[in-house]
Amino acid sequence: MSNLEHALTYALKMKWKVFPCKRDKTPLTVNGFKNASSDPGLVNDMWQEHPEASIGLPTGPDNGVWVLDIDLKTGGFESLAKLEEQHGPLPETLKQKTGGGGAQYVWKWNGREIRNSAGKIAPGIDVRGNGGYVILPPSGHPSGNSYEWITKKTPIEAPEWLAELAAKKEDTTPQSRVPGTSSKYGEAALARELVKLSSAVEGSRNQTLNECGYALGQLIAGGELNGAQVESALHGVAVSIGLTSKEARNTIRSSVKAGEDHPRSAERKDSIESVETIETIESDGNNRKQLKPIEKPIENQLKTENLKSSIKDWILLDNRSFRLQDLYSDFGAKASSEKKTISTYLSQFCAEGLIERVGGRRGEFIHIEKEKESKRININTNTWVDNSINIYYPLGLDGLVELLPGNIAIVAGESNAGKTALLLDWAFNNLKSSYPFTQSPKNPRYETVNYFSSEMGEREMSLRARAFGHPIEAWSSLQAYERMDNFHQVIDPNGLNFVDFLEIHDEFYKVGAKIRSIHEALKDGICVIALQKKKGSEYGRGGEMSLEKPRLYISLYEPVKGISVARIVKAKNFITDFNPNGMQIDFKIEHRGSRITPLTEWRFLTQAERDNLNKDYERAQGIRPPVGEYKFITDQGEVILKTKDVQGWMKAFTNIDVEKELSRLSADTFRKTWLKKGNWFYQVSNYLAKRDKETA
Repeated sequence: MSNLEHALTYALKMKWKVFPCKRDKTPLTVNGFKNASSDPGLVNDMWQEHPEASIGLPTGPDNGVWVLDIDLKTGGFESLAKLEEQHGPLPETLKQKTGGGGAQYVWKWNGREIRNSAGKIAPGIDVRGNGGYVILPPSGHPSGNSYEWITKKTPIEAPEWLAELAAKKEDTTPQSRVPGTSSKYGEAALARELVKLSSAVEGSRNQTLNECGYALGQLIAGGELNGAQVESALHGVAVSIGLTSKEARNTIRSSVKAGEDHPRSAERKDSIESVETIETIESDGNNRKQLKPIEKPIENQLKTENLKSSIKDWILLDNRSFRLQDLYSDFGAKASSEKKTISTYLSQFCAEGLIERVGGRRGEFIHIEKEKESKRININTNTWVDNSINIYYPLGLDGLVELLPGNIAIVAGESNAGKTALLLDWAFNNLKSSYPFTQSPKNPRYETVNYFSSEMGEREMSLRARAFGHPIEAWSSLQAYERMDNFHQVIDPNGLNFVDFLEIHDEFYKVGAKIRSIHEALKDGICVIALQKKKGSEYGRGGEMSLEKPRLYISLYEPVKGISVARIVKAKNFITDFNPNGMQIDFKIEHRGSRITPLTEWRFLTQAERDNLNKDYERAQGIRPPVGEYKFITDQGEVILKTKDVQGWMKAFTNIDVEKELSRLSADTFRKTWLKKGNWFYQVSNYLAKRDKETA
């Protein structure tokens, strides 16, 4: 079973809310474990985007469990043996072996307030309670091992002595946080430090990074922020403003470590607080002077000119429109007084001519670009220079569009939709070295073509090239590189470049800025950029932010297994008598990704036509028509199941014929109304889970 199938099983059978994580246990979702869900549709969507993701389980009352974590390396098993010698052996409950060789006991939530702690019970024994999470089998571990269940029992309540040790004491200091979790206080501080760093000018960038790292290191040691989260965020911004990856990592490592030697945390946990850089000196009783940070509630800090300056810097990061709600979120404003302060500053910026309302709409603004920032274009009607570039385009795009010198094209695709296949085909057929073998009607003009891959190494690239079936000499004009970031520093400004792909795991708002950097580096060259796209989304990572600079934007998706669709989202330089935006073509990727076979012409389709065509493909492949036609009558009318939900149940409940059970259940609701409109989906899911358990 895949990780997706296991995640669906946990969601449907155990009723657990789960979410995807990286192998290092940090979340892959925007809001960490807060995005966890037991909805099969949402779970399916999350793992479709990250197929190999580990499975995260939030602990606490929502999922009804807390976890006792026994660490192998820090003496956890020895400590547990002493506790069992004193109180008696632990009863059998759900238990797993961690990837690091430790063990985790999963206990039923007993209503007591149990929060996260590290070593509070005994050395090497941690607790994951309210506000924490653990990783579930069969997820992988950085060591190369996997998580495994030791016992598969229903969680029971922990012995009273253990629950007492784990329970939160009213006078305790702030608890340690698990990776990926931060307090509101810490999140607000992190957002402001990132804005400060992103606004640093050349010559002060490394020093600013050092200051930001130190300030955030204090909060890491104080339990307000997660170290991996901070280092990842700082590194991303640092390289985006021009620092090298190595330089950034060294500065971050040293500055954060220095900050951790002087822990700092929020004094109040019941309201939003922010970090002030003001410090006072007080004695520790041994005639040594210590720096003591002063924390102020955000209500007070919002009235300072420093905040106004930070908001101005935030606005200048991007010239696209923004919403008032975005500012509230990034600056941690919750109370009405906080929001009013930010609104006041925006009104002042409007009066100063820095921003203006978008179309007069309330709560939406855009930065006003000054005339001096514009480049004068001289129009000469007596002379016409044809700047079009005679290159090969995949899928017959050359009959619809063209790219000009300095243009960017985006190929945004779901996993397995054919992004790499399309880019390799595009690159290969534009090589001068490939022309004698392909006799392409487009005689390539570029001596070399640059291909930057963030995923393929030398072996995989060679295998993909060999699949094309031509001698290795055909590829001699291709300059291929492994590269993860800062593509604007290495592209050929006057050449043909392919970026496969622009890899952003979080902070998707940076996508637009990275594309803009590449655009600014181009002169007479062209760059084709691949973006990962969430299933069902029109745009790649970064949303509409990725749509600003490209003159051609292609969206790829796979509606039926083995069938891909390319859709033109944006085509500024079209050569037809009509605008091709919205046109689609169906194609197949064959022969290990080396052959793109069009199945249709480019054409416009309605959604109904698209749906019917997808059904034809499924019938041709012998695929059973999708379920999802099941109708149920609730106390407030008719509802219809979604295909993806039924398919998720079919994977999770293997002991029953899900379609047969749903047909019976559907007919039953027409005879007697017993489903509630508000929770009918969960009633149906519970029924299937019960039937599956009875049949097992």
